[in-house]
Amino acid sequence: MKVIRFPVVFKTRTQALQEPTADAPVVRAKVDLRKASLEQLSQRFKELPEAREAAVAGHYEAFFLGPWWLRSLAPLSMPLVGLPGWCGKYLIGNGHATNLLRQGRLPQREAVPMHVSSLPSRVDGQPTLTHTYPPGSPLLLRFFIDELRAADQRTLLGMTTIDLPLVRRFPLPFMLRKPG
Repeated sequence: MKVIRFPVVFKTRTQALQEPTADAPVVRAKVDLRKASLEQLSQRFKELPEAREAAVAGHYEAFFLGPWWLRSLAPLSMPLVGLPGWCGKYLIGNGHATNLLRQGRLPQREAVPMHVSSLPSRVDGQPTLTHTYPPGSPLLLRFFIDELRAADQRTLLGMTTIDLPLVRRFPLPFMLRKPG
């Protein structure tokens, strides 16, 4: 009689419960992106597909995301970098986009054009729709790089990185949403 031995692996109950089985559906907890932590937003960004330039062309409203302190400070910092009243982006297509600014009750206007291309993300190295600012842009914006991924048909999750020492590893999240 031949004896066959199988390796025995002991797992805690918690480890066994955390491992999904092949037939178990993956359930994601709904997270309010507007108030999500920076870690949750970074993780969500990594899960999303690249936004294709032709598919996402149009006008988008902007929303700041993250913890309360970031959502509070972000609008105050926009005039300092050359985008007072920043309220969105117009993704034109063919490698071009521009920011949308609003001052008071005046209609929004286009300002500060950007170059658009598909590049590896600074967040995770995967392909992403990247917006960079050309040499004629306000000085600080020249260091800003906006990356976009498609959350759904009308929504883009964005991460801004600043190409300066000490801050380039800290992406700043925002959301663009098509009105309507």
